[in-house]
Amino acid sequence: MATDVARPAGRLTTFMHGLRSFVTGVGPFLSEVRAEMRKVTWPDRQQLLELTRVVIIFVFIIAVLIWLLDTILQAVLVQGIPRLFR
Repeated sequence: MATDVARPAGRLTTFMHGLRSFVTGVGPFLSEVRAEMRKVTWPDRQQLLELTRVVIIFVFIIAVLIWLLDTILQAVLVQGIPRLFR
């Protein structure tokens, strides 16, 4: 006499279900990405060069500000405070 016992889903079954849903979701995802990329307004060469210059100048300014702040804090914290306790 055989008894049908419901077995819980094993790890392999759960993995295969997740893999199947991932694979079936890739196609629609890529279609949506393609549709969104077609909506993008891409800059022309002149705009690209101009914006690149702006970014480089901005990064340079931020680097100088960080260097200046580091120099000031080093003078105060590393050299100035220990002089108070001599």
